[in-house]
Amino acid sequence: MSSDSESDEAELDEAESKFQQQLLLQGIGDDSDGLESDEESDTDVPGPAGDAGNTDGWHDDFLYFEPPLGELALQESCLRIKHLWTSSHCFFYHVLLEMLIQQTDSYAKLQKENKPDENKMAWVRPTIQEMNAFFGLCFEMGIDRKPSTRMYWSTDSFLQSPLHSKTMSLDRFTQIMRYLHFSDSTQQPLPGDPNLDPLYKVKPLQTHFNTAFKQEYTPNRNITVDETMIPFKGRVQFKQYMPQKPHKWGVKAWVLADSQNSYIQYVDIYPGKNATPQTHLGSSVVKRCLQQSDLVGKGYHLYTDNFFTSPELFSALYDNFGTYACGTVRCNRRGLPKDIMCKKPTGINERGDMKFRQKGPIVASVWRDKKNVYTLSTIHDHSISQVKRRVNIDGTFTRQNFDCPKAVADYTCNMGGVDHADQYIQYYCY
Repeated sequence: MSSDSESDEAELDEAESKFQQQLLLQGIGDDSDGLESDEESDTDVPGPAGDAGNTDGWHDDFLYFEPPLGELALQESCLRIKHLWTSSHCFFYHVLLEMLIQQTDSYAKLQKENKPDENKMAWVRPTIQEMNAFFGLCFEMGIDRKPSTRMYWSTDSFLQSPLHSKTMSLDRFTQIMRYLHFSDSTQQPLPGDPNLDPLYKVKPLQTHFNTAFKQEYTPNRNITVDETMIPFKGRVQFKQYMPQKPHKWGVKAWVLADSQNSYIQYVDIYPGKNATPQTHLGSSVVKRCLQQSDLVGKGYHLYTDNFFTSPELFSALYDNFGTYACGTVRCNRRGLPKDIMCKKPTGINERGDMKFRQKGPIVASVWRDKKNVYTLSTIHDHSISQVKRRVNIDGTFTRQNFDCPKAVADYTCNMGGVDHADQYIQYYCY
């Protein structure tokens, strides 16, 4: 009996030892054998938690957390739009057009009543067919660009566009454009009212399209959230100036898009800092985009840039949103492993050098390209991929392969969804 008891105690001790080791690998618990300070030792002898020691739970003994597929495994990306000419019916259907006609007609009557001297032309309420024709001409103007609207109705043989004059007169087109409205101006709160929404005039249109976007399309697994700029230099209180953007003046919007084909799934117009809390702005934007797109808990892989990325956000997405994320990160964010997330990490000197740390499901990495690139991911482990770079060897430029974290390679492939959507929009400005 005594030998059996000793055997059971030995098995219990072994099981407890394995359990404690598992906790240490996940960055949980106390590591009594680790380095005494958060800084790397002068020698290269690692402790049980690897060469990182125990720096707030970050370690380099990696466990791979396979992200569950969630509901996404049961469905495929699908788009109901089969042909270009059916796309307008998916988004501009009768409910929207009736709303536009109602608000445009109300605004036109209000203007003619309040300012009769400036609105002398007789007004007739548009029909569904006429409003469809109006938007069709607008879209055509985005393809065939001319310096002014009047030129589309020119009779000059070098300028004329017969389609426009056959569809609608210039006076009627400009009249609809003048009165075009999406909300009831008489119900708009006055400036100074605490309920004033800066986006009041376009809110119904934004809500309609965001609803239509998610109804018509199921995104692929890789998605991205990024900011975009809608060019605009008119008078509006939430106009932004962003010197790094091709269009420096305009209205900023947050966009969630499919990484594969740049389909925009959700648009959130930024109403300005006076109307939006600035604390944790990036995290709140990402969470709102996922919630409003109905993508929570479906196992999507989200890619973000360093404006949004933080350990707190990625932990929340992993634990509460069923979403797994990857992105570049600013090295001064709170909660990062400071031994590698600093301006001059030890051992990162030449292009291709890299180091990894893990804490729970989050893997942090630093990689040397022309400068240091810092990433966080709950999608990847410490796997390595390769990238091609142009290098100058004895005055000759050649393309050479360099090792890099797989998180960097996948980020490069999947982060461009919103940027490509911007590019497509510029081709057809209307």
